[in-house]
Parts: sequence; structure tokens; C-alpha cells
Amino acid sequence: MLIYKRRQHLVNVFMWPAQRAAPEDRTVAAHGYHALHWDHGDLTYWAVSDVASDDLGTLAALFQSLP
Repeated sequence: MLIYKRRQHLVNVFMWPAQRAAPEDRTVAAHGYHALHWDHGDLTYWAVSDVASDDLGTLAALFQSLP
């Protein structure tokens, strides 16, 4: 797990080895929190926070730009 900070909000990023065909990226929102899922390389990721979903999307794009 990685923890980032965006303004005054914490963003938790969970990652583990991907074990199957990559599902499409998706976003879930509930009770003021957003969760964003994506796969990159051999890992699957979930980012969870109360930041705006656009901020989570920016973080995901940064991860996906890494080699």
C-alpha cells in the first residue's frame, strides 16, 4: 500500500499482482469516497480517497505513464 496526500486529503493506493485478464478501468463512489481501479503491467491497482474522482484519475494516469 502507498499513501499520497492531495491538498488536505489522503489517497490510499493498494496494489497486488494481476491474476487474470485486465478488466476495464472503473470508478466507484459511495459515502463521499471514490475508488478507482486500473491495471498496469503485471499489477492491479485501487486508489481510494475522498478527493474528487478527477484527482484520482490524474494519479492513475501518472502511474500508467511509468515504464
